[in-house]
Amino acid sequence: MGTFSRLAQFIISIFRLLSALVVYWLRLSHPEHKGMIESETVGDSIEIIRDPSGVAHVFAETSQDAFWGNGFVHAQDRLWQMETFRRFARGQLAELAGESAFESDLLMRKIGLHRVASGDVNLLDSQDLQLLEAYVQGVAAGVNSLRSLPPEFHLTGTKFDPWSVGDVMITARLILFSFAGNWRTELIREKLLSTIDQKYWGLFEPVHPDAFTASKSDYAPGGRDAKERLLESYNQAKRWLPVSTGASNAWTTQSILDNKTQILLAGDPHVELRLPGLFHVSHIRGGDFEVTGAGIAGIPGVLMGHNESVAWSITAGTADVADCVIEEVSTNDDGDTKQPLMYLTPDGAEKFKSFTELIGIKRDGHIEYVEEAILESRHGPIISPLDQDDSRMIALSSTALTPSDVGHTFIRLMRATTVEELSDGLKDWPGTTFNFVMADTDGNIGYRLAGKVFTHKPGEGLFPRNGSESLGISPVHPAEVMPAIMNPADRSIVSANQAAGSVLELGEDWAEPRRAERIQELLDSAEVHSPQLFKQIQCDQFSANLVALRDILLPFVRNEQCLSIMNSWDGSLATSKSGGSLLSYVSAAIAKELSERITSEYAELLRGQIDLNGDGYTSFSTRNQGWVVTAVSDPNMPWFRDQDDYEAVIARALDVGKSKFELSSNETDWFSTFQPRHSLYAIPIVGRLWSSSTTGFGGDINTVSQGAYKEVGNTREVIVTAGYRQVLTVDCWDESEFSIPTGISGIPGHPNYLDLSQEFSDGEYRPLLWRESSIREAMVSRLLITRG
Repeated sequence: MGTFSRLAQFIISIFRLLSALVVYWLRLSHPEHKGMIESETVGDSIEIIRDPSGVAHVFAETSQDAFWGNGFVHAQDRLWQMETFRRFARGQLAELAGESAFESDLLMRKIGLHRVASGDVNLLDSQDLQLLEAYVQGVAAGVNSLRSLPPEFHLTGTKFDPWSVGDVMITARLILFSFAGNWRTELIREKLLSTIDQKYWGLFEPVHPDAFTASKSDYAPGGRDAKERLLESYNQAKRWLPVSTGASNAWTTQSILDNKTQILLAGDPHVELRLPGLFHVSHIRGGDFEVTGAGIAGIPGVLMGHNESVAWSITAGTADVADCVIEEVSTNDDGDTKQPLMYLTPDGAEKFKSFTELIGIKRDGHIEYVEEAILESRHGPIISPLDQDDSRMIALSSTALTPSDVGHTFIRLMRATTVEELSDGLKDWPGTTFNFVMADTDGNIGYRLAGKVFTHKPGEGLFPRNGSESLGISPVHPAEVMPAIMNPADRSIVSANQAAGSVLELGEDWAEPRRAERIQELLDSAEVHSPQLFKQIQCDQFSANLVALRDILLPFVRNEQCLSIMNSWDGSLATSKSGGSLLSYVSAAIAKELSERITSEYAELLRGQIDLNGDGYTSFSTRNQGWVVTAVSDPNMPWFRDQDDYEAVIARALDVGKSKFELSSNETDWFSTFQPRHSLYAIPIVGRLWSSSTTGFGGDINTVSQGAYKEVGNTREVIVTAGYRQVLTVDCWDESEFSIPTGISGIPGHPNYLDLSQEFSDGEYRPLLWRESSIREAMVSRLLITRG
């Protein structure tokens, strides 16, 4: 690039920055919430009432107009988020960010969510298509009603292309695929296998107790325990893999109060802490359709919440919905790769399917397009070569990548009138698994693991499969045999990403049941179940793992100050000056030393600090603390040489923990820091201007109140937390409450952009209003939209 071009680009960048700041400071992108506007696409008059939390309540005469109003609200509140979702899913981020986003775009083009979404659209029936088209028209009207696009569009020089039904479906597919990540864990295990001694194999993977599953059934696929299954799987993988030097809570209870059944339901899905947050809260009513709760901007309706008769919450199912399949490229007698590219199958060599994708990259102020060849095998898209010589390639086979009638399933979910009807409808849930916890106004509660899970032999889904021996894409378990329960004898259901419970092999990447056990413990110890109790449980920061670790370590603590701090600790991770803070550093020190003994090259992978691409969050992350407790529970474990070595490891960890504890507790009283950051946080000036200030938080990856963090200097920065909390009082809907870590609006500087953040950190909630009279009483603004 010449001097003149660089100067021109600099001037353009300054102009865009100033434009974004003008829009931000003058509030030009703040939507109109009061008065009356006209639209040619609305069917009849629509009323949109905003309450003090910024939640929009859409009142329409027909279900189509209700969907239209929902689209209008999403465009008002979260337009930039919708744009980034769409660009990421379609592999078009490099058109904004340049070369830095090319690899992301290339991977997404290979995965092909846009191809899957196109198939989803083709499967929509006419009635569902009309509803989605109404939503799309509402989005367009919402965009047209804005004086200016949000400031991010000005900063990046981006225009907003009309939203389409295909964009609805690709956003839905992006969410589904984001929760289908066990294929990444397969690749991590392959890397670990190359360096870990066989004597460790069954000791760092999960062992799921049968006593506390979501469906209250045993989890013992094939009748064997987890260690036995894992050892066999490791040995089978060792036969052909190359050896070279690669969360959420929901629960519900039935209680008898004054001779009447009272049902409460709670849920808090755990997601990365971002700004704007993943979830958008809204209420839409029209015709035979009415729901309220948390949804995703770009997709109509809500993912969790309630209608007039049924309430539901969801947690990630974490079952085996994806396989990495290693395709061996066919070579000629000289060992060179044959052309055209072919891969081995049990029946001989077969051609890859091949097509071209054009990927746009911003260069020197304009978009340049490059051609990339995309390959597919009989198992699925080739997502990357495994080796530099491309002799082995990874195909991704995932039930989340199979086109389905996802639109109809989702709409049917929101229209269910009983737990039984909702559970039956979930049998058609596409691909990615979710645990649904449900309750209805007839007094029923229920649970179902929804989604499509591959039928594997016990432990078979832990590693990439050998494509040359595979018979093809694995079949899935019939929906009728998936774990489900209704009205259990103990009148409670708890799901916290623990094993679902089944004789089926459903996967091995469940979370430890610590959160689930703590929730059940608090429910069982309470004389009365109340919304206040449920809120307290959602904000509970008790660490069962670190309490267990303390009890093991106490006999070896020689420092009187540490001994006093640990003995006086109540188990809560609420402050940097507590025994929990000290023990978290000790636990990390033990994990570091032992993981480096087991595998020096991939120690960070083993303890879940990184994934294959650097910083990340894997199933190994959630199991790290439990593994540490197991690791030090017995000096005869193979990573210790003898009793002296065992005690020396503990002594070193206590010294490291004490030093870090002193530095941390001198810097702040907070156990961890909480700061929702804008997606453009790295950009000077606006990144920080559009992000939250820092406040205190607590908990960690295994507490009910999710507070997974990364250590940055002497502080812990929260990276994962509840994206939404709801406590629903069934059949007394106006008593329901919610909380989110950011605000309803995604527009920087808007009054509802970050107004709920401090309340979330403090454990406070807002009303999730339902009755029209209550909504009108609390009304802050009213917008009337008429046809014209």
